Amino acid sequence: MTAIKKIGHQNHMPSKQAFDSLQLSLFQDFLCNTPDQRDNYSNTIELWDGIPKYHVSRLQMKQLRTPEGHLPTITREFRHGDRRFTIEIRPARIKVDDLTTLEYYPSAREELVEDALRKIAAEQSHGFLDRAESGVVFTLDQLRRELSDRGHPMPYPQVVEALDIMASCSIKVVSMDDASDYQSAVLTSLTRVTRKQYLEDPSRKCVAMFSPLVTQSITQVTYRQYDYHTMMQHRFQISRYIHKRLAHNYINAAYTHPYGMLYSSLKRDSGLLQEYSRERDAIAKVNEALEELKTNGVLSYYTKDVRTEGPRRTIVDVKYELFPSVEFVSGVKAANKRQTDGQRKLADLRGGSANPTMQRIRA
Repeated sequence: MTAIKKIGHQNHMPSKQAFDSLQLSLFQDFLCNTPDQRDNYSNTIELWDGIPKYHVSRLQMKQLRTPEGHLPTITREFRHGDRRFTIEIRPARIKVDDLTTLEYYPSAREELVEDALRKIAAEQSHGFLDRAESGVVFTLDQLRRELSDRGHPMPYPQVVEALDIMASCSIKVVSMDDASDYQSAVLTSLTRVTRKQYLEDPSRKCVAMFSPLVTQSITQVTYRQYDYHTMMQHRFQISRYIHKRLAHNYINAAYTHPYGMLYSSLKRDSGLLQEYSRERDAIAKVNEALEELKTNGVLSYYTKDVRTEGPRRTIVDVKYELFPSVEFVSGVKAANKRQTDGQRKLADLRGGSANPTMQRIRA
C-alpha cells in the first residue's frame, strides 16, 4: 500500500521546474472562446478513465465486508477500444476511529474527488509535471470549494477519507492481449495536512501524485478536453461515465453519424450495472441516464432497439444510437483541434520523434 504522509510543510512542495514544461502547459491550455468558458473544461485521460475502478457502491461494500472489516480483492474483465483487460481492486484499510478499522474500495465519491483534483491541476500554479510524475498542489478548502461549485459539496471528514482511500487502495490492470500490466494506487503519493493543522491554517498546502497512466497521457498528449462542468452536474454515476466515454471516443461526432452503443458492452465495461438483479431494471437505469444527458445538453436525442428472444420475449440486449447536441459537436471539434495542435508541438519539441518516455499500455 502507498504510505500517506500527513504533514503541512512547504519543503515537500514540487520544485519550480516541475510547474514549467511544454506538456504541462498543453494540458492546462484549453481551446475556448472566453475565460469564462475555460472554467468549464477539464481533460479525459486515455485508458485511465475507461478502467472500471469506481464501480462498487457503498451499499455493496457493506454487504461484502466481513465482521472484522475486511473486503475481498475484486477481479473483473472489461474492454477498452479493441483490447481486453482484467482489473484487480484491492481495498484501502482506513482507521475510522480509535477502535474501528474498515476496508473500502474507491467508489463514486472518490471518482468525484479525483475529477476535482484533475480540474485543479489544469490551473496554472497548481498542476506540476516532474519527469515521470505528475500531480497537484491544493488546499483542502480549495478542493471542497471546487466540489461544492460543481454541485457535490462534501464535509471535511468525507474529503479526507476519500483522499486516504485513493492513496491506499491498489488498482492492477492486466492486458489480456499482450500480458502487459500496470499497478498503483489512484494517488501514488499523498501529502496532506492533519485536522489540527487544517484548523490552525486552512491555507496549508497538500500535494497529491496522480497515477502513472495519467502522467503518461499528459506527456504523450493523449488526453482530450471536454465539458467537465456539465459532466459534474449529472446526478447519476452512469451518466458521468457515458459522458466521459463520448468525450474521449466520439471524435467524429456529427448530427448525421450517431454513436452506437450496446447495453451489454456498457454493462461489461463500466461495471456500474452489476447490482441490478433484473436486466430490465438495469436497462431502465441506462435509459434514465440518457434522458439526463438530453436534459443537460449532451445529446439531442437517442434511439433504442430492444433485442428479445424466446416466447417470453426475454431481453438479450439493447442497441442504442446516440445523437449529439450542437454544443457537444462544437466541443468535439475544438477538442480535436486542440489535441492535433498539441501533438504537433510535442513532435516539434522532440525533433519529429514520437518516442514515448515510458512504456505504454496502449488503448
